[in-house]
Amino acid sequence: NSGVQIRSQSVDDKPEGRVNGPQVEISTDGYAAYVYGESAGGWMTPDADRQQHVLFKENQWNSYHIVAYGNTIQVWLNGKQVSDLTHEERFKSHPKGFIGLQVHGIGSGQGPFEVRWRNIQLRDLSQFKNLYNGSDLSGWKTTGNWILQDDHRSLMIQPRAGEKGWQRYDAYLWTEKKYKDFVLDVEYAYPKDGNSGVYFRVADRDDPVAKGIEAQVLDSSAKKAALTAHDHGGIVGTAAPSANVSQPPNAWNRMVVTCIGTHLQVELNGQEIIDIQLDQGPMKDRPLDGYIGFQDHGEPNNILFRDIRIREVP
Repeated sequence: NSGVQIRSQSVDDKPEGRVNGPQVEISTDGYAAYVYGESAGGWMTPDADRQQHVLFKENQWNSYHIVAYGNTIQVWLNGKQVSDLTHEERFKSHPKGFIGLQVHGIGSGQGPFEVRWRNIQLRDLSQFKNLYNGSDLSGWKTTGNWILQDDHRSLMIQPRAGEKGWQRYDAYLWTEKKYKDFVLDVEYAYPKDGNSGVYFRVADRDDPVAKGIEAQVLDSSAKKAALTAHDHGGIVGTAAPSANVSQPPNAWNRMVVTCIGTHLQVELNGQEIIDIQLDQGPMKDRPLDGYIGFQDHGEPNNILFRDIRIREVP
């Protein structure tokens, strides 16, 4: 048993004081990646959501991806999302703090035990801003049926009756502003066989296929064959994803697109799947700035998007 402390504090701010705050569990009992309030109220993950699983691999390297943003804590374990927790009380008591790797005590006659860590990386989200404000579509342009959800985090594209096909570009959800170098962070959930796309550096919103770049959003979760540029996370017309890390239908996926100069990287569900130079392939003549958009692929593709955030890179 061990854990990763986030936003944590110690008694009287002394190093020897007991650490208190949110802890992401590292354990072999089926409860890894849930969130516990260490000396701070006990389990933060509700009992009903704390279901045992087999995602943690004993005696192997496990990949944890933890996102703490506002009152939300999300955790992916080996590419699968385990926690999506909103906890206002703990955010008020622990809005910030240190990150720590836990040394857990053991009972008499137990052990010895060993926990190892490697590849510890941190991305500061404080410079990210929300592209969707949770209340209206200010800053966006669309004629599509994009429906705001009650959680003030997400919105759904629900094509109207008879709206079929993907070449209705005005129905896409487009930013009013152009972006050049950026890190775009977005989550989405598709139905079975669902199809959409994340567009960026689009010079002409009436012709995004020829004058922009698309990262594919597609339910590739059941695919066993070799991946193509049209599978989930691929750069359409350019590069296939290096791995199939698609979540099953109706589960949340998280895509991070980093586009700086001609260097493009795509991370899907905590794993990098695209790392290319745009000036060395079919996209070499595409613009270096443009609009960001999300595709309306037509009926029956009801797709949910949430937590759309961006950090511009100067």
